[in-house]
Amino acid sequence: AVDRTRASRARSSDDDPVVVVGGGVMGLCIAWRLVVAGEKVVLCDALNPLRGSWGETRASHLAMEDHTLLRMGASSMGTWQALQQQYVGAAAAEDETREERAFYFRTGRLFACPRAGASIAKMAAAIRETVGDEECETLSASESNARFPQVRLSEEEEALFMRAGSVMHVDTALAAVAWISRAAGATILQDEEVVKVDRARQTVTTAQGQDLRYKRLVLAAGPWTNKLLERAGLALLPLIVSNEQVCPCPHVRAIAAATEPL
Repeated sequence: AVDRTRASRARSSDDDPVVVVGGGVMGLCIAWRLVVAGEKVVLCDALNPLRGSWGETRASHLAMEDHTLLRMGASSMGTWQALQQQYVGAAAAEDETREERAFYFRTGRLFACPRAGASIAKMAAAIRETVGDEECETLSASESNARFPQVRLSEEEEALFMRAGSVMHVDTALAAVAWISRAAGATILQDEEVVKVDRARQTVTTAQGQDLRYKRLVLAAGPWTNKLLERAGLALLPLIVSNEQVCPCPHVRAIAAATEPL
């Protein structure tokens, strides 16, 4: 959510920053790209122990048919890999090991479903058209079972193997985005919950009593969006906050080393 009212634009000053509220993956990435684009950025994060839907690990893959999502997914993969290279490369200078800073582990992605309905064929066609022929491989049940014996398919099923599948270690990935954002000039205020939004004065107030002026306000608070919209006097969104039932991979580095696919 972005405050773009005409009154706000009339009062904005070039000296005021864009204030981003929320330090999860969306807020941090927004702050990063804004500061790279030349904006002055201040990010406030309440350090809530829950980080939206990310959990301990997250999958990065191209198992989708929508061409726009495929282009976005392919682009994000390149961005994550480039960020990891920079973050790992700076490890020695900041007294950390390269292993501690690695967060993007390529494992491949295995997608299986019944042959009826031709879902595999549709997905493979979309991936090949949008990303490239080399990114996916269609496998019969017997081929998949021979190659990936840990996953047993019946003869009524088939699989699609995508080489570009990866597992991400979430906390390290978020630390990398925060690191590169700060390096580019962003100010990140952690443990600074925004408790008040005064749109007339274009300020946010934190629980620690800081008043921060803004020329644009970006709310990237995930499940807490409506709480902030209410504090800003804005209409609430019809959000239903759910709790994903995920199976995290705490030993993601070991899984990657064993070449187990997603």
